[in-house]
Amino acid sequence: MSLSHLSSTVTSSDLAQYYLNNLTANSKTLIFSIYPLTDASFYANSANVIKYLESFISPNIRINATRDIRVLKMGNSGLTAYYHSFTRIVSDLGADSMSQESLRLYFIAGLNPDAVRNTNLNLHMHSFLVSNPTATITDLYAEAHKVISLTTNSNGIGILGKRAGPDRGEPRPQQWDRGHTQRPSPQQLQQQPRSAQNCTICHNNGHSAERCTSSWTKEGKWIGRGAPPSNNHWS
Repeated sequence: MSLSHLSSTVTSSDLAQYYLNNLTANSKTLIFSIYPLTDASFYANSANVIKYLESFISPNIRINATRDIRVLKMGNSGLTAYYHSFTRIVSDLGADSMSQESLRLYFIAGLNPDAVRNTNLNLHMHSFLVSNPTATITDLYAEAHKVISLTTNSNGIGILGKRAGPDRGEPRPQQWDRGHTQRPSPQQLQQQPRSAQNCTICHNNGHSAERCTSSWTKEGKWIGRGAPPSNNHWS
């Protein structure tokens, strides 16, 4: 909860007590060494307590923000969450506490370099910054979002992970057209229609030599068992 919001919703006495209760142990030790709890002239005036504590708290917020902005990373939470966290830290830093150039460099440094397939996002953003030296943090966010969106699948799920070749996770050409542009396998030959097969025994079409039960060849030669029948119309 912000200081201004607290000031508008509680009394000054409540606010002073809230500030005191939420100080760290080290901060309490420091303020009590400056203004002992027995100092009625200070603690009896809530406005004085609030004024001092707000001036006491603000530098600590800036110190923490300076530390946080140096270590903030995009991580698995995604670009949008990283952007919101970054801008919150910038607001805690306060106006003119850090140059815009430094803020831009910190924003790029915290991005996930592997958030885009086949591209180092950090290097891309540095190139973008060189071409757009006055870009704001929002401009950098918009550019990073655009680049990441190019590698987002139809379900809207971003593709993260190590950069890989263009065919990672995708079928190679010889995989998807197998059985069409390559020579048929023996299994595929066996599955051809019987009408396309030619028996090497009787020379008739429609069956293989292993399945031949013919007594006559296509040319009229007797190949059955025993003597040809007397009504051999081929002779």
